[in-house]
Amino acid sequence: MTFKANPEKKKEFKNFMFKKILLRFLPILLLGLVFLDVSMGYVFWDETKNIKLIIFSTLISNVIFLVLCLFAFHLGTKMAASSLESWELNIEENYAILNNSAATSTVRFADFKKFKKTSDSITFYLGGLKQFYIYWDAYYDSDKLKNCLEDISQKIGAFTKENIPEDTPKTKVKFKSKFNIFLYVIIAIMLLIKILKIL
Repeated sequence: MTFKANPEKKKEFKNFMFKKILLRFLPILLLGLVFLDVSMGYVFWDETKNIKLIIFSTLISNVIFLVLCLFAFHLGTKMAASSLESWELNIEENYAILNNSAATSTVRFADFKKFKKTSDSITFYLGGLKQFYIYWDAYYDSDKLKNCLEDISQKIGAFTKENIPEDTPKTKVKFKSKFNIFLYVIIAIMLLIKILKIL
């Protein structure tokens, strides 16, 4: 069964994706910042013994880092929403394939451990940080998609991996523009600078 995304829902889809990304990655980023800040403070204390300078430089670097990360998250969700008309969700008996302009992802229902449902979406957890979330209001026939996903959620633990064809596409992320590459390079540089400050 194939469901096509509704391009009229771009704004709602962008807001949903932004919240999901924040909930998923912001705690990890904050933990990483705390670790880096403690390490940086320890190194700076040995060199300067100036607590005000350490606090000021740590706060400034944290604010800049978080602002840039939030900007990157916002930009990423905006780019995803801008091509919403190309999104297509194909649900089979034991797996689903999500196609969009950047990637093709296949998920096996047998890998689902649990789920969480809200009024407009469902999130399936595959263990660890791996998640598969669908905002059904962003698709045509949203009620039909909602029922389909709810049926899948009730069968968690009953799916088998053996029935999935070998020719289903694996996740392949393609860089569609130089801007995408530039964005990833900027994020990598920010992380590298943060690490080098410790050393």
